[in-house]
Amino acid sequence: MAWVQRGKKNKIVNGNTSGTNIAIDLLIQVELLAQQPNHKKAYSNISKVLETLTRIERHPESGLFFSWYSTNDITTVGSRNLSSIDNLHLAIALWTDA
Repeated sequence: MAWVQRGKKNKIVNGNTSGTNIAIDLLIQVELLAQQPNHKKAYSNISKVLETLTRIERHPESGLFFSWYSTNDITTVGSRNLSSIDNLHLAIALWTDA
């Protein structure tokens, strides 16, 4: 994840994210849906992630997500590699959220 809890402030540790990071966040948000004080925020977070996934660039021929994206402007980072494992993790998280 891009954030680490530090007291009451968050600190960015890495300005990039991967399909696996997004998948883990989605699964955490699904778990938070079950907790009464957090369910509205979790629902909002899930909606934002799903909306963002519709906007980020994917591999034109396969439709797979690239390995790394900037969390600042959702552009691809680095060599635009594809990771079948990252895409699998994301697919499983999306299926779990459905």
